[in-house]
Amino acid sequence: MKRIISIWLKDWAIERYRRRTGESADGPLVLVAPEQGGIRVRAVSSEARAAGVSAGQLLTDARALCPGLQVAELQPEQDRNDLERLARYLVRFSPWVTPDPPDGLLLESSGCDHLFDGEENMLAEMQACLQRLELSPRLAVAGSIGAAWALARYGREGPLILPPGEERKALAPLPLPALRLDGEALRRLGQVGFRTISQILDKPRIPLAARYGEGLRRRLEQALCLMPEPLSPLSPVPDYRSHLSFLEPLLLEEQIKEVLERLLEQLLLLLKRDGMGARQFDFRLFRVDGEVQSLAVRTGRAGLEQLHLMRLFAERMALLWDEANVGFGYDHMMLCAFAVEPEAAWQTGLDNAGTHDPAAHNPIALQRLLDRFENRLGRDSLRLFRPRESHIPERSQRLAPLSEDADTDWPAHLQKLFGRSCPARPPLLLARPEEVSAMAEVPDGPPVRFTWRRVAHRVTRAEGPERIAPEWWAQEAAELRLTRDYFRLEDEAGHRFWMFRAGLTERGEEVRWYMHGLFP
Repeated sequence: MKRIISIWLKDWAIERYRRRTGESADGPLVLVAPEQGGIRVRAVSSEARAAGVSAGQLLTDARALCPGLQVAELQPEQDRNDLERLARYLVRFSPWVTPDPPDGLLLESSGCDHLFDGEENMLAEMQACLQRLELSPRLAVAGSIGAAWALARYGREGPLILPPGEERKALAPLPLPALRLDGEALRRLGQVGFRTISQILDKPRIPLAARYGEGLRRRLEQALCLMPEPLSPLSPVPDYRSHLSFLEPLLLEEQIKEVLERLLEQLLLLLKRDGMGARQFDFRLFRVDGEVQSLAVRTGRAGLEQLHLMRLFAERMALLWDEANVGFGYDHMMLCAFAVEPEAAWQTGLDNAGTHDPAAHNPIALQRLLDRFENRLGRDSLRLFRPRESHIPERSQRLAPLSEDADTDWPAHLQKLFGRSCPARPPLLLARPEEVSAMAEVPDGPPVRFTWRRVAHRVTRAEGPERIAPEWWAQEAAELRLTRDYFRLEDEAGHRFWMFRAGLTERGEEVRWYMHGLFP
């Protein structure tokens, strides 16, 4: 059963402006923005509202109603950023949280209310949490986004819980703006005397849509749970999570490590119960003042090794303690698991015969070391070459993060490119092909002499050519649009080279030679 919580932050822009500037909460204040036709009021304080000022008025009219009016410019970008930060803070109640600009938040509480002993306790704790941040919230929970939104803004004061199936009865007495309609639809409905939702509830939907727009029918049916309305969370929803709240905020590093260990133990038990493992863990610390700090670690394989994960988190936590501000402490902590997959067992051998090092042939020990390097240096700092679909040698591989789950079977990749006969290629390629001066006996034959990096070489043996046609579908540089003939060469000193001739004489193309790789 879907349950949606809508939070309306009354006077959000006014409160954020006063908090940013440190101005007193006394006195009428409006926030304005330039629009077509003049400067209009966009946000109104309670003192200005009592004097008759309302949002949408021209600034000149507002000044006439309230001579002592204080005026400031609206800052929508900063308000939007603050709203996103608040949404991340409320992840402590539900992972499905999203901002509802300009002054609201939406949460899907389905399956979360039992963690707080019911919806009533959940809403009460949520309201107390927001009030500690000096906000003025109005909360409502219903079975649809539209119903919860309408009740939070136009329903009675206090947290409002609407039982399932009561949407029609609760929406009927509310005014039409509670349906989130655009201004033109509201104007046209008002011209014919429609003021409340009850007046259109029983009207045929098709004539309503034809006369007042499809938006009216859609919003009405969404509010009545007759049409789905998706809610996209601000951040990815974890597959598994564990969390703890505290009556008194925690300030000491030892306390936080102890909490992390308990959360990790709980989370790994949940994963183990389902036969799953995770590759990414995110430890979130919720500060009393509304800030959220996050520590994330990744592993190369899905596992359930608590000591290894604690060691990875210890390094990240030391960095946090050096750079972050603990403030007045943390009152809630959460550990989330992402990239979850079935746990696979590794066979490391029946004994350690032939070696005195138990970890010498242990792939798990190597993976632990790579995990430490990756989390210490950064995910993009530790890379390896992975195959890529291309016959052009310098394009047939790519540097990818070590933790990327991709195919690294090079023999299978080469077999796929070249069939059963896989030509010998050097293990070492130059960073880019380097032009050489070469002399060949026949135009299509291998070179007999060449000069590379100011050193002359005389060829004694040659194999080839291996012809590679350009990728006509790719928009590349001119040198990649020429046919290449590769040769394996050996000089008098026994050095072996991999060179190619770019261009075909029969096509009238200019032929050049390039050094591309070296054989051991």
